[in-house]
Amino acid sequence: MAIVKPAKEGSYYFNYKGYRSVVLLGLVDANMTFIMADVGCNGRFSDAGVLQETTFYRKLKNGALALPKHDDTVGNMNFVFVADEVFALTENILKPLPRKDLTQEKQIFKYRLSRARQCVENAFGVLAARFLIFHTIHMQPSKVDDIVMACAVLHNFLRRNHGTHYTPDSMLDRRFRRRKCC
Repeated sequence: MAIVKPAKEGSYYFNYKGYRSVVLLGLVDANMTFIMADVGCNGRFSDAGVLQETTFYRKLKNGALALPKHDDTVGNMNFVFVADEVFALTENILKPLPRKDLTQEKQIFKYRLSRARQCVENAFGVLAARFLIFHTIHMQPSKVDDIVMACAVLHNFLRRNHGTHYTPDSMLDRRFRRRKCC
């Protein structure tokens, strides 16, 4: 989330994209609602670095999230979270395959994984489009955390109670629905 440079902060919030920011890291379900949100880490950190600082990640690594066991799933598969390329591949985190030397089976897997990630991209896109404060937040970082979390909670409420009015189809990225499934 872009922020205005706080007084006397130097480069603490300066990110690699060339502006100051606070990071919102979120887990999103298939209904584009946030099931976990962590905000407040300064923009200097990468998304992967931010993840490692969250209570969620510590619980994931310690096995304290109460995820379904392997034998509780179809085909004894791991319960996984779909992430993008910057995150490390772990037992419970899936990320896209490298682009080179993909067999047809791997291309299909990558396509389907990208479709799953589309929910996350849409959730963040809707949040930024509906709450224009996210274009640049003109507040002190200590207040930004509360504002961002309030917007995430309000986003969830509006998605659950006014889904099609709050997020009409024209607002969503539907590029994968136009293709034939492999």
